[in-house]
Amino acid sequence: MDKPIIYLFISFAITIFLIPFIKKLCLRFSITDFYEPRKQESISKVRLGGLAIFAGTMLSVLMAKIFLGELIFFDKYFNIFILGSSLFFLIGFLDDIFIISPLIRLVSQIFFSILIWSEGIKIENISLALFPSLNISLFNSDFVSIVITIFWVVGLVNALNWIDGLDSLAIGVSSIVFIFLYIIFFQNNEFELYSITLIILGSSIGFLFFNLPPAKILMGDGGSYFLGFNLAMMTFLASTNSINGENYFYLDKAFLMLFIPLFDMSTVIVYRLIKKRSPFFPDRSHFHHRLIDSGISYNVT
Repeated sequence: MDKPIIYLFISFAITIFLIPFIKKLCLRFSITDFYEPRKQESISKVRLGGLAIFAGTMLSVLMAKIFLGELIFFDKYFNIFILGSSLFFLIGFLDDIFIISPLIRLVSQIFFSILIWSEGIKIENISLALFPSLNISLFNSDFVSIVITIFWVVGLVNALNWIDGLDSLAIGVSSIVFIFLYIIFFQNNEFELYSITLIILGSSIGFLFFNLPPAKILMGDGGSYFLGFNLAMMTFLASTNSINGENYFYLDKAFLMLFIPLFDMSTVIVYRLIKKRSPFFPDRSHFHHRLIDSGISYNVT
């Protein structure tokens, strides 16, 4: 068996093990989801499931670094992965407990994205896989690169957070994308990247068992921010190729992998602007809400 596959099962097991303890702790201190009319259910549920995903991933990565040091060096991406994952999870985790204002969260996400850009996750040029001759240069402008990178990271983090409105939807979509990412990295012999992807996938599947309808626990902002950042980083790395010494980000390739959250976010923003509402005003304009409101059954009993 390929050694990184073992760590998929390890991260899965750690997540499965942690969730019951996290649930008991949250119930003891009343850290539960709050009711809103737009939500599908009126039953309060523990919303710190993201802690299990984060801990399961990080503990497994640490074990892989210790025991697979001769195979996984983590030199190139390890610091970016640890830094970004920890920062985005932390701001989401704090919001799950204390309810932080949207402005503070947004400013924090922008600041974190700039840090990640400085570490090497930067969109420098854009291309389209369907139209290889159409290459868009950013004119070697750091400012333009920072702005576009911020839009990509912050946009995807919030896009995944926005579709976390039905049991297992966000974690299910994330797991499917991580499977595709694993296949891409494996085919490209990116050992380090497919190892990290497998570990995150293991934690995601472990959480999915508790998030299937009717969910026993919610991932909260901590979980969605953590997964959203890693989807943004991994899809960027999987969709970036070198052309004549220049790195090009294949936007259509990345968009195809992340079609569901990006499509939902785009349509919601347009709908709210048409209705002259703030794009950040929560309502039932999400695609999954519209499907349910149209009469499609979603059994949560």
